[in-house]
Amino acid sequence: MTHIKTICLLTLLAFFSFVANAQVLKTIENPDFMVASGIRDAKLEIEKVEFCKESTKIYFKSTSSDFLSIGIHCRLVDIDGNEYMMTSNAFAVRLLSMKPKHFMLEFEPMPKNVKMFDLIGGLSPQFNSVIGIHDRKEKLSYPQLSDILKNNTCVMPDNWLKTDTAYINIKFGECNIPVANQVYTHYFYDELIKTLPFEVTSDADGSVQMKFLAAHPSIDVLSPNRIRNLGIPFFFIPGQTTEITVNQEKNGVLHFTYGGVAAQLQRYLNSNIMLREIGSYRILSVKGKVAELVKEMDKVWNDLMLRISIVAKRDNFTPIEVQMAVAEAQIAMLYGLSDYFYASEDNYTSVMTDDDGKNWRIVSDTVEYAAINNFDNYRFFEKMDFNNKFMACVDAFGTVISRLTGMNPISHNLDWGRRYAGVEGQIAYINDEINCLQKFLHTNGHSFLAQAAIVAYYSSMIMIMDKDQLDSIFTYLISTFTDDYLKTCIKNVCDEKINTPKVLPLPQGESMAVIDSILNVYQGKYVCFDFWADWCGPCVYGIKSSVDARKEIAKRNDVKLVFIAQQDNQATREIVDNYLKGETVIYAGVDRFKDLQYNLFHFAGIPHIEVITPDRKRVHESLVMYGFSNFDEEFNDLKSQLE
Repeated sequence: MTHIKTICLLTLLAFFSFVANAQVLKTIENPDFMVASGIRDAKLEIEKVEFCKESTKIYFKSTSSDFLSIGIHCRLVDIDGNEYMMTSNAFAVRLLSMKPKHFMLEFEPMPKNVKMFDLIGGLSPQFNSVIGIHDRKEKLSYPQLSDILKNNTCVMPDNWLKTDTAYINIKFGECNIPVANQVYTHYFYDELIKTLPFEVTSDADGSVQMKFLAAHPSIDVLSPNRIRNLGIPFFFIPGQTTEITVNQEKNGVLHFTYGGVAAQLQRYLNSNIMLREIGSYRILSVKGKVAELVKEMDKVWNDLMLRISIVAKRDNFTPIEVQMAVAEAQIAMLYGLSDYFYASEDNYTSVMTDDDGKNWRIVSDTVEYAAINNFDNYRFFEKMDFNNKFMACVDAFGTVISRLTGMNPISHNLDWGRRYAGVEGQIAYINDEINCLQKFLHTNGHSFLAQAAIVAYYSSMIMIMDKDQLDSIFTYLISTFTDDYLKTCIKNVCDEKINTPKVLPLPQGESMAVIDSILNVYQGKYVCFDFWADWCGPCVYGIKSSVDARKEIAKRNDVKLVFIAQQDNQATREIVDNYLKGETVIYAGVDRFKDLQYNLFHFAGIPHIEVITPDRKRVHESLVMYGFSNFDEEFNDLKSQLE
């Protein structure tokens, strides 16, 4: 009997001990978060967060398993920078591989008074993170931009903006990752100067030395091709050297130490601030019309300001780091908005088939069409500062300025025919561009961003201008611009016209076999290769909107269109079946596509068109058309330029 009592007593003690350990101190039901990196289309929800005595439990609902790369380095980080490592790793990995709808991750106990925290999923904070998790019922206080900048005023140093060679040296300290002989490939997408990509292989000790030509400073992330979820943030200034040392801390997380010019951004580069994801992902995820977009843009801007305020305080940002964060937030908003314009076309247009079987895209919702092109609907830009030159340091700056004049509200209000009406027409067109940019961005005078967009546009137009046109427009732009750096960029653009050949030899490499096979079939013709991917909004938009134009192009006997898809998957096949049926499509595969893009043809973004002449010469990119809607006029002009 005594023995039985002892067993019962021990069982009860174990039970009460388990209950005590599992005691829930606080529960957040249906919490909200700012963004989950890489997640779109609402594939992830957090059902609840439990603050327990011995652990913190997060319950997820997901329609896919790829939202996080869960590993031993997964952790929670509160707004004071305290970290809480995951304790349920093996179980979580097994569950995620099974594509669960519901699952739970468990971490070290976090104090119940924590009101906001992040989940960092990978070695580097740029990958697989859920940012700004908080109680949906919590009333958050959003700072204004003026509040953030009040004690952080500074201007960009004069020697930052110039064209020169940048140098980056990376070395690895204590690390348990295979860094020897890794291949790094990168491209700096720069509309102010055409820079080449680089490919570099690390030494036996993992160290990397690289140099490249750049027209302005930039922050970016360098990743080895064969290590998943490892990104090395870096910053460079033309003419100067950046030193980076990578070490792995006791908890397995990577820490980057910066020397040289990057030392002044040490805290910013090591932070998991994630502004690009908050801005771009959130805005692109808007599926509604302009009214919903306007509401979401305000919410996103508030979250961006809150995020900057929290991380700047937590990591002790210097004024220059705060300015960089604000610049990144502004570029993120514009980047997301440009994607939204491409993705939202179905909100105000529909496809009509005429008696001849031709498809026409028509405006089906005139109210929405007017709303999307109404400058007054973008008044949220009044909160921003587009004279902030630190914007040039954001990696997406080149993409934004190249897209800006083509965004719906601006392109809709431009008379595109003036571009081909001689010098007077071009100057009138420039004035229209500047006027529309001011109205869209809600700025007075010529903002730095608007002037950069004009430079980007005319850098793509120089090859179709004769010398007299170029000289006149150069003189006009120099007299119009207020920024000395951008005046220099305009001069570089004009100098490029004089020194650039119109055709170039074809690149050489293993992946060129797919290009050669097509050229062999269509000898004696110009061949236009359209590089695209199913996830690229502008690519898909261009393919959908040019179906009938391409039917007319197919009647020509001097040119052939070939579409090179990045990969062969269900989404790509659906686009091909619906919009490219009967046309020539090549499924390159991700590795070959990247080799063609970065190593051989040297282009950064898609959609991208390469034109090869009948004698197998590559046409200079500034002569190439950017789509097929006005093909006959643009292609005939290209041929006359070459002949």
